[in-house]
Amino acid sequence: MYLIPEGERWRGRNAMEKFWKDHKLTGDNVKERPYTNLQPRLTTKSNSFTVHMVAQSITKVKGTDPDTFDVRRDKVTAEYRGSAIIERTIDPNDPDIPDYPRNPDRDNPNLDLFYTYRLTNVKRFAP
Repeated sequence: MYLIPEGERWRGRNAMEKFWKDHKLTGDNVKERPYTNLQPRLTTKSNSFTVHMVAQSITKVKGTDPDTFDVRRDKVTAEYRGSAIIERTIDPNDPDIPDYPRNPDRDNPNLDLFYTYRLTNVKRFAP
């Protein structure tokens, strides 16, 4: 796969090979940069995530704004710190998934709607 350098146009594979032969001083990092930018957009998304969390339960004092936490008056009554691994999967045999290649209708739902999630390796950080 060739990416066409700025100011050039596609004239065939031989012409592109000649272009790079004539521009040998171009660094590999410059030639490979477009591929580096394209790869994360063309490959699949990650299906495993580690989430770190801090959850607190709060007791509000009467008369304080219910939408804000007043450090001087409200109290943190409990705290949970931990992490969990979340795995994301799609069942390829799910009958609700549309046949996107046969029906390339723009009204097809996004494939993200068909993911299922599973929590694994839940750990509590307790010093």
